[in-house]
Amino acid sequence: MKHILFYLIGMMTIVSACCPNTAKDENNSLVVNKLPSTETGYVFADTIIYDVIIKNPNSDDTWTELCLKNLKREQFIDKLFESVYTKKATAYDLNNDEIISPDDLRIMEKKKEIDRDRIGKIQFTESWLYNDSLMIMTKKVLAASLGMEVFDEKGDLIGYKHLFKVRFN
Repeated sequence: MKHILFYLIGMMTIVSACCPNTAKDENNSLVVNKLPSTETGYVFADTIIYDVIIKNPNSDDTWTELCLKNLKREQFIDKLFESVYTKKATAYDLNNDEIISPDDLRIMEKKKEIDRDRIGKIQFTESWLYNDSLMIMTKKVLAASLGMEVFDEKGDLIGYKHLFKVRFN
């Protein structure tokens, strides 16, 4: 009898450890997870868009330099372009959501309408999920848009020009 009790307690422990915790809203009902994941929780943002500077426009800005020290910017940009060129990903125009073909992208690069060295901003479109029980926040990148630096006649940065957006599965 004692062995059966230990066996049942052990099995309950294993089962509860394997089952993910679920988050409940104010009505004590499960919040549907819109992210393709086994996790459940509160969807804080099913779509949120924000900018990230990926190239320090001011060499005197030591804080931005520190924030970007581990970023492999060139490899990241090259991988996005390579994904479009090999048709593993599709480039979209942000203004009209039309597809930019790999050939058109190559022409834009050749004409210097796109200069990889001047890509300094990325805009992420993400979904955010928070599991209160596990204290885990999950972010899923849905798309990334590249921005190229634009300078005035004095060489001062005045903003960024959108290049294209790549959607992720």
